[in-house]
Amino acid sequence: MVVTMQNKSSQSIIKLIIVLIGFAYLLKLIGAIRISNTGFFSYAFLVYGIVSVYFSFNTNRKGFLFFNTSAFMVGVLLFVLENYTIKFPAPLILPAIIFVLGSCFLILYLDNYSNVIILYCSLTLLFFAVFIIYLSKNYTVRGSLSTLGNLFLEYYPVLIILTGVIGLLNRKNTSIK
Repeated sequence: MVVTMQNKSSQSIIKLIIVLIGFAYLLKLIGAIRISNTGFFSYAFLVYGIVSVYFSFNTNRKGFLFFNTSAFMVGVLLFVLENYTIKFPAPLILPAIIFVLGSCFLILYLDNYSNVIILYCSLTLLFFAVFIIYLSKNYTVRGSLSTLGNLFLEYYPVLIILTGVIGLLNRKNTSIK
């Protein structure tokens, strides 16, 4: 009974997020919110992805978890395209798709640690994506590490806040049981 209640409440929260995203898009259409389409959809996918992936864990709905993870990763990719200048984005399309798939499989593994084949598949896809990027000769290891370091320095407060919120939600969930 607790599982059904949690499932219903998580579904209502996800539905509420979708309605709020739709409302925000209407505000964007009438000009109340000034943001590009790419920027808007990056934030929409990020918010939807974070909320729905969180509620998809430990539900045995692997397809739903995979879809929601891919929505979040598409949001990340759109965010990067919107906020950072990438000189030649066309050669990165295939590696980006492979990276999204690898990330989705990694989240599936984190949901079920006993399925090691999913971990191997994830690591293979992630390595393959990085390998394709470096084959294009437009990106170097030093430049990539520098960019990752700058991203971390810029967004570490967001990581701290998300970690705190997830910790509080998990603390609340364990006290309910």
